[in-house]
Amino acid sequence: MPLLPLLDETTPTSLDDNEGEDDGEEILALPSDFNAEELVAYDLNTLAVYELKLRVGLAFDLLQQVREAVKHSAAHVEQKTQDARTKRDHLKEQTKINASRDRSKFEARRYNHNFSRLQTLRLLLQTPPPADTMEANLRRIDLNNDLKMVSLLANRTAGDSKRLANMSWIWSSEVSEEGAQWATKGTEHMLASDCAHWHRTRMQKTQADTFVNYTCGDFRHAYAGYDTLRNCWLEVAQREGIAPGARAYAHQQAAMYATMRDEIRLAFDKVRKPGVDREQMDHTMVGAPGSCSVKLST
Repeated sequence: MPLLPLLDETTPTSLDDNEGEDDGEEILALPSDFNAEELVAYDLNTLAVYELKLRVGLAFDLLQQVREAVKHSAAHVEQKTQDARTKRDHLKEQTKINASRDRSKFEARRYNHNFSRLQTLRLLLQTPPPADTMEANLRRIDLNNDLKMVSLLANRTAGDSKRLANMSWIWSSEVSEEGAQWATKGTEHMLASDCAHWHRTRMQKTQADTFVNYTCGDFRHAYAGYDTLRNCWLEVAQREGIAPGARAYAHQQAAMYATMRDEIRLAFDKVRKPGVDREQMDHTMVGAPGSCSVKLST
């Protein structure tokens, strides 16, 4: 299911705050529609302050919608890369990608319109945003450069890494020393972990931990099974009254399973990190001291 509705005939294309009013109704202008002299003459400073607060809150709401729209577009690109096989599939997925990108630009224009009103109010009231607040990070969205997202996953290639290193400001921010406020200093940013990215990465780690635990369990069960078969054949070989040929065959089978057991143990020792107990049950701390490292080829 799409994250956001795609553009259609019912989606408004104009961003005018006053659109939709009937011709017979009086249009009430907002404080941001007046200049500085009119703001003082009509005593609209208090209303302008309230509009400013509403515009700030609306800016973050619209910015979140822009992020969701961009992620929606990236999801379609990823789906096309993974699932599209024929020319018809490519054309079908490309249509969805184009529609989602149009939606991203539409949401970005809504944000830019609100941001322009926000800047106007800041100039009229002569109150710049504090440098240690999240509002200081807000800026106009560049429709050509700020709406790009390589993948919903982490970067995989050198080209992706280069593009992700210069990501749009809508994905990045920097935490101040107190840890409670957000600020931007020049072009240096600390990338904020997007919630969806964090959960997907955590899911991948859980899958890797499960794979390691299952693989180590398979190793333990394999050499334990071969050792059990060896003991069974040794027990057969030690029975009284058994024919010499059958006894020799039992010893041969016991030796074969002993060799297979030793080979499995040797392979298990090669893929484990030094100092890790062979009988350790939990290896979920991947990469930590004492954890198990298993190659995919096993």
